Amino acid sequence: MCGRTLHAFQRVPAELLKHLGEQMEIPAPDIATLRALYKNRRATLFEHQAWSIEFLGFMCFEMTDVPKILPALRDVVKAGGVNGDPLLASARRLLHEYRFVIPGTRRLGPLVRMAVQSVEHDVLAAIDRKIPLHIRTQWLEALYSTQPGSEATLLEWLREPPGHFSPSSIDRQSKKVKQLLDLLVDQHLIATLTPEYMHGYAEGMRLRRPSRFAQLKEPRRTIELVSFMQFTLFEHTDLLVKLIDRQVSRIWSRASKEAKSVIGSTAPADAFVGGLREVLSCNTLDADGKIARITTLFATLDATSGRRKVAARQRQILVGQISQIRPTR
Repeated sequence: MCGRTLHAFQRVPAELLKHLGEQMEIPAPDIATLRALYKNRRATLFEHQAWSIEFLGFMCFEMTDVPKILPALRDVVKAGGVNGDPLLASARRLLHEYRFVIPGTRRLGPLVRMAVQSVEHDVLAAIDRKIPLHIRTQWLEALYSTQPGSEATLLEWLREPPGHFSPSSIDRQSKKVKQLLDLLVDQHLIATLTPEYMHGYAEGMRLRRPSRFAQLKEPRRTIELVSFMQFTLFEHTDLLVKLIDRQVSRIWSRASKEAKSVIGSTAPADAFVGGLREVLSCNTLDADGKIARITTLFATLDATSGRRKVAARQRQILVGQISQIRPTR
């Protein structure tokens, strides 16, 4: 039912008791524990447990079975970056899928630690191949150095939220991305690290004091540093793209509203008809004068019909705003 034997003092689910009572055609108790059910002969409990394990095709998990489950558990660690209780839960699910009786936390803990350490060893080897030691040392020194004109360190500055949406937020976000690019983070990416795995280790460094970080042992210390730098670059770049996209949408929307307000409700054809009526009703003009005025109206209609469209006017407004844009460095 749950992949492991019930605790002696744990209450048996009422639904299970009811089901067994119906199957055996006997009254079932509402509340019962294994200790109460098997109080007359304790050995019967273990005999029934052994029989049920054999009947269901389960096996008792031993340390010699670690090679069977370790590769799948390593995949869970690499893909999801899980640790602690979530990783214990994943290990229990895997053991159940492999038809093992789930052992207690005390026996399951070494298996989980073995999977985490195995993945960390492979990640550290990939980091050593890709990122030289002097680059990692430079990153660490830069993170804990004070920013010019501020008392905050680079690590604290990178942890600051973007704040309200504004051009200044885009400028500040652009400076953060540039700072990471100047540290050559984009040139030393570990492609095998999943975002979930990086996020788990990056959060550790993000929330840990510098003194506590210095006390960490390898390989976690190096993995946290590299994960933080790589994940922070991805995070701030994505945020910068979103801010720019939002600003572009705002500029486009403002230009659309301005174009519609300039055009107004009078279409070019309506203006032409109104002008034509005015010319024809004018008694002070002779025939040649009226023809000249009508020709002018036709020329104005031809010149404004294309410009008067909202999309064309919108593009014209956007082009005119180019001189107001300054480069973001």
